Amino acid sequence: MKDAIIRPTDNNVINKWSFYKDKFGAYAFIGQVDDQGIPNGIVRMIHETGMVFEGYFTSKMQNGFGRMIVMDGKSCIGMF
Repeated sequence: MKDAIIRPTDNNVINKWSFYKDKFGAYAFIGQVDDQGIPNGIVRMIHETGMVFEGYFTSKMQNGFGRMIVMDGKSCIGMF
């Protein structure tokens, strides 16, 4: 699926949809990206199982404070 630019912000950060698939499943990311289009900054990641992670990312990896929400609606807030 083609990436769709959502909106630029005042500081030239682009919010963008990105889609990835690896051995752990398929993921959709929406949020800040670096100049190569890799999720980097404040991002929401949605896994194909329905698990959601909202927080800071560095090069597609959770990094720092965030919130994880699992299928039954329970959530965990902390450092990842």
